[in-house]
Amino acid sequence: MMYARKLHWLFAIAILGIVLLGTQTKHTHAARILAFFPTPSKSHTIIQAAVADTLARAGHNVTVIGVSKNVYPKAAYEFIHIELDGGASFDRTELQQMVNKPKPFYVTIFNIVNSFISIGNQTLSHPKMREFLRNHGAGEFDLVLLSYAVNDYTMGLGAHFRCPIVSSFQVQPIFASDRLVGNPTEPSYAPVLLSNLRQPLTFWGRVVNYLVNMLEQWIIQPIFEREWQEVYK
Repeated sequence: MMYARKLHWLFAIAILGIVLLGTQTKHTHAARILAFFPTPSKSHTIIQAAVADTLARAGHNVTVIGVSKNVYPKAAYEFIHIELDGGASFDRTELQQMVNKPKPFYVTIFNIVNSFISIGNQTLSHPKMREFLRNHGAGEFDLVLLSYAVNDYTMGLGAHFRCPIVSSFQVQPIFASDRLVGNPTEPSYAPVLLSNLRQPLTFWGRVVNYLVNMLEQWIIQPIFEREWQEVYK
C-alpha cells in the first residue's frame, strides 16, 4: 500500500515537472518564405541558396525559385526550377575574358545588366512562373527573399503576395541599390563600384569617385529605369 502511494506521488511530481518545463519553453513561429533567384550567375546563387537552406533548417518553410539548377540538392528547402530557353548562365568564354583580361566595370556593366534584366523578364513571363503566381496569391508567403541584380521590377512580387521583401546583393553597393534602401551616397569616402577604386581614397581618387557617381546617377540610372519600364510593359 505504501509502495503504491509513493508511486502515485512520484507520478504526480513527474507530471508537475513536465508542466512547469512546458511553461518555460519559448514558442517560435515558422515563416513562409519565397526565395526568388532569377540570376544567371552561379556564384550569386550559391551564396543566396545557402541563406535559404539555413532558414529552412531553422524551421522555416522555404520555397526557392531559380533559373539555375539546384546548387544544393540535399537542401531543406523546396526547389522550383524555371528552365529557360537557351539556358540561364553567362557564356563561359565571356567569363574567362572577364577574369583573364578584365575591363573597367563601367565598360562591361551594360552587358551584364542587360543579361540580368533579360533573364529576369523571361523568368517572370515563363508559363511555369505564371502558373505559380496564379496558384499563390496574397497571404501565401510572409516574406520574399530577392536576389537583387538591378531587377527592381521584381519588387512587384512583394505587392502580389502582400508581404515584405529582403533584398540580397553580393557586391559593394551601387546607386540603384543605395536608392532602393535609402542609403545615402558618400562619394567623398565610399568608393562606388564603377570607379574600381578602393579605400583609402586620395584627393584625386575622391574627384574621380565623385565624377563616376554623377555618371551613375544622371546617365546610367535613367538608362536602367527605361529598361525596367520596358519590362513592366
